Amino acid sequence: MDSTNPSLPSFKVKRDEYLVEIRKNKNVEQLKMKRQKLVNQALNLEKEINLKEYPPLEEITKAFIEQYNIGELEGVTKQLKMIRDYLSLQDNPPVTELIATQTVPVILELMRKDYYHYESLIQECSWISCIIVSGDFDHTEYLISLGIIPKALELLDHTNIEIIENAIFTLGNICGESTKFRDEILNKGVVNHLDSLITRINGTQAEPSFWALVAWLISNLCRGPPYPDFPEIAILLPFIEYSLKSGETEELIYNCMWVLASLSNGDDSQIKEVLGMDIVEVLKNCLNSTNTKLLIPTLKTIGNILTGDDDDQSYEFLEKGFIEPLFILFEHKSEKIRKNVAWVFANIFAGSSEIVKLVVNFANGAIIDKLFELTLNDLPSIASECVFALTNAADNAELPELIELVNHQIIDLFLEICENREKIRGVKIVRACLNSLDRILEIGIDAVMGNPEESAFFQKFLNKGGMDILERMQGYKDNLSFEIIEKILNRFPNA
Repeated sequence: MDSTNPSLPSFKVKRDEYLVEIRKNKNVEQLKMKRQKLVNQALNLEKEINLKEYPPLEEITKAFIEQYNIGELEGVTKQLKMIRDYLSLQDNPPVTELIATQTVPVILELMRKDYYHYESLIQECSWISCIIVSGDFDHTEYLISLGIIPKALELLDHTNIEIIENAIFTLGNICGESTKFRDEILNKGVVNHLDSLITRINGTQAEPSFWALVAWLISNLCRGPPYPDFPEIAILLPFIEYSLKSGETEELIYNCMWVLASLSNGDDSQIKEVLGMDIVEVLKNCLNSTNTKLLIPTLKTIGNILTGDDDDQSYEFLEKGFIEPLFILFEHKSEKIRKNVAWVFANIFAGSSEIVKLVVNFANGAIIDKLFELTLNDLPSIASECVFALTNAADNAELPELIELVNHQIIDLFLEICENREKIRGVKIVRACLNSLDRILEIGIDAVMGNPEESAFFQKFLNKGGMDILERMQGYKDNLSFEIIEKILNRFPNA
C-alpha cells in the first residue's frame, strides 16, 4: 500500500527541504567568522607596530596621492604600507574613513598588470582590498563598484604566492557576503582561474595553508541557497577529492567538507557525482573525528546524500559502515551534533522499507531506543528531529519492523505528543505523529483481515485512550491534522 499522504509536507514523503535548507545555511555566520580569523592570522606578524607614532590617516593618504601624482612608486608603496597598518592593526579598521579620503579608487588603479613586477606595491594594494571587503556589506559593495572582482581574478594568475593569497581572501570574502556577489564572481570565470592556478602551483611551491585557503574560496563559491549550478563547480572536484584523500591539514579537510556539504544538496545525478569521488573512507574518518567543527559539514554531507531518491544507493552507502559511528554520535556533548545526527536518521528512515529494516534491527533496536530517550529527555530542538525520525520510520516500515516499533511503545509516544500538543512547538510534529498513527492502525488492521478487534495495534491504541485523545483534538487549529483525525475517527465509529 502507499504509505504517503500527498496532503502532508514533503518531509513526510522523502526529504524535508526546509530542514535541509536550514542545516546547510547554518555555516553563513561561520564563514564570516572564518574570513575575519584568516585575515587576522595574516596580520599577526606586525602587531609590534605602534600606530601612535604614525601621522593621522588623512595625512598619510594625502602623502600617498602626492607620491602617486609624481609617479614615485617607492614612496607610494611606503604610504600604502602605512595605510594597511592603520586598517589591520585596529579592532575596528577605519575603512569608512579611508573611503572618505577618495584614495581607494587610486589604490585599485595601481593593481594593473604593467605594475605586476612591483610586487611590494601590488601586495600592499591587494592586502588593503582584502581588509576592506572583510568589513560590512557597504564596504564590499563599494569595492565591487570600483571593479575589484576582475582585478582580484587577474591576481590569481600572479607568480607571487602572497599576492595570490590576498586575491583569494578578497574573492572569498566577497562570496561570503551574498550569493549575488558570488554569482558575479562565477560569471567572470573564477572556476577556470582556480583550475589554472591549481595546475600551475604544485605542492612544493605552496604550504598546506595555501591549499586550505583555496578550498575555503571554493566552499564559499558553493554556498547557498540558492546554490550554483553543479557543472560550474564540477571542474574543481578532482582538487577537492585529492585534498580530502591527502589529508595534509585538518583545516584543508574542513574546507573541503563544506564543499561536499553544498554540492551534495541536489538531485540523484549530483549525489552520484559526489559519491563518485570515492570519499567513503574520508567520510567515515571524519565521523570519528574529535573535532566538533569538522563533524558538522560531515553530517550535512551524509544527510544530503541520504536524501536522494535512489534507495539502493543509500542502502549500499549505509552498509559501508556508517550506522555505528552515527549512532555513537548521539552521545556527543554538542547540541548541534546531536541535532544533526537526528536529522541524518530522519533522512535515513525516509528511505525504503529495506533501509528502515537495516537500521531498526541495528544492535537489537538500539537506535530506536536512543531516539525515544532523546525525544523524552533532550532539548526541544533535538527532540523534534528525533520525532521526525521516528515518524519517518513508522511511515516506511513493513509489518515486522512496525511490530518492533510498537513494542518500543511508539503508539504511546505519538499519543502523548498529540495529547500535549499545546506544549509542542510547530504543528508539523503533531501532524506527522497523526499521520504515522493512521498508517500504523491501517497496516495493523489489514494484517488481521480488516477486523479491528483482532488488531494488537488498534487495541493498544484504544488502551492508551487514543480515541478519546483524538476526539479532544477535533478543534485543533491545523486543517491537515484535522483531516487525519476525522479519517481515523470515521474508520472506527463504534470504538
